[in-house]
Amino acid sequence: MLMRFTFPKVGKGAALSVGVHHGALTEGLATLMVVMVSLTLKKKEQGFFVKTWIASIWKMTIHILSSDMTGGIMNPASVSVIYT
Repeated sequence: MLMRFTFPKVGKGAALSVGVHHGALTEGLATLMVVMVSLTLKKKEQGFFVKTWIASIWKMTIHILSSDMTGGIMNPASVSVIYT
């Protein structure tokens, strides 16, 4: 009770902004794209740092583009659920 009194906004995270099916499908497609790029880079004969740079930029791009479409579906810690 002391924690709730001291920090009243803790546990009152973001509500879901998309449906469960839409968020799961978007997350699945984003994961598939990341895996495809990772496997493609594994076969290339480029330097380690070039592969790491391309993979990092690609993963951040996918994360930024799909973050609004997945909502809080794949991150249950950011979703507020009211238990009684």
